[in-house]
Amino acid sequence: MKTIFKVVFLFSVLMVLSGCDLFPTVEEEVYIVSFNSNEGTNVADISVSEGKSFLEPTAPTRERYSFAGWYSDSLLNNYYDFTQGVTGDVILYAKWEQNQYSVSYINYDDTVLQVEWYDLDEDLSGALVPSDPEREGYIFVEWNDELPSTMPNHDISINAIYEVEQYTFTLFDEEGIVLESKILSYGESLDLVEPVIDGYIFVGWYADIDLINEYIPSTMPDYDLNVYVKLRVETHLDLINVLDELPEEDITISFWHVYGS
Repeated sequence: MKTIFKVVFLFSVLMVLSGCDLFPTVEEEVYIVSFNSNEGTNVADISVSEGKSFLEPTAPTRERYSFAGWYSDSLLNNYYDFTQGVTGDVILYAKWEQNQYSVSYINYDDTVLQVEWYDLDEDLSGALVPSDPEREGYIFVEWNDELPSTMPNHDISINAIYEVEQYTFTLFDEEGIVLESKILSYGESLDLVEPVIDGYIFVGWYADIDLINEYIPSTMPDYDLNVYVKLRVETHLDLINVLDELPEEDITISFWHVYGS
């Protein structure tokens, strides 16, 4: 009977003790591992318990680059060892090695005319070259560089070279007689000077022999240019108009009468 009582008593004590947290469980510290793919596809963060290692995730991808591993520093000096245990939050950085390079053709104003991508060491004998570009007032001469036989491990830029175009400038009188003719470069200043001819008044520059369309050129355009000068005969009214424009204090008119004996 005592034995049965002891068994019941011990069982009761164990039941009471089982409801008490005499040996609390220690929670594991968990850290976050983040992946900076450096312009590659996204790689999701993971949670890792303290002291545990983790498997390397599926490599990200990036156009024209090959993935070259994960590094523990942003300067990509220290390759990360995935067998080591985690002791804190971790940020890993992707390293890339370029496997394609560009050939760019650049115009005079830095606009890109064409870009093509090629694998390292790819044969460039059949590389696409753009048609000759155009530029107002200029003639395309050549590209400033030639492509190598195979693609090197760097991008290539090739620039357009132009030569300024020259045109004929001809100055006519109102009867169509050539007063002056010379060769000028596109954009060159014309520097026209109003003619001073005794007995004539300068009226203006015109673009046609009929002297209808007045034209005031400043620089040479991208075509041969004919300019006509219009004059008119000076009259006594022109003298009166000049006098009307002068201040009164500047006008002195004397009349002399000479009588003979």
